[in-house]
Amino acid sequence: MDEAMVASLRDYERSNLDERHKVAMRLVDAFILEFGKVPPELALEAHAIFNDAELREIGLTVFTCSTNKILVSLGVDDPENIEAVMGVRIHEDFYPPWP
Repeated sequence: MDEAMVASLRDYERSNLDERHKVAMRLVDAFILEFGKVPPELALEAHAIFNDAELREIGLTVFTCSTNKILVSLGVDDPENIEAVMGVRIHEDFYPPWP
């Protein structure tokens, strides 16, 4: 991902991004802006482009990143004890274990 790609995300529908990236962004928008209500036609389109593992990865990434915003705003984002505070385990790829 380069700076031009990041800049194109603001208006991704009219960008030069390929359709795969645009569908991923539509999913992110549905997850966040529509509270997880993915329109049936978008779900069909996503299944035609992504395999199940890729769809899970998109969902997990959105969940982790959006949950982090809540945790930061509440001041409970310390990865050292996040599992004890929130009762969920955050994937180590996002929060590497403490030494």
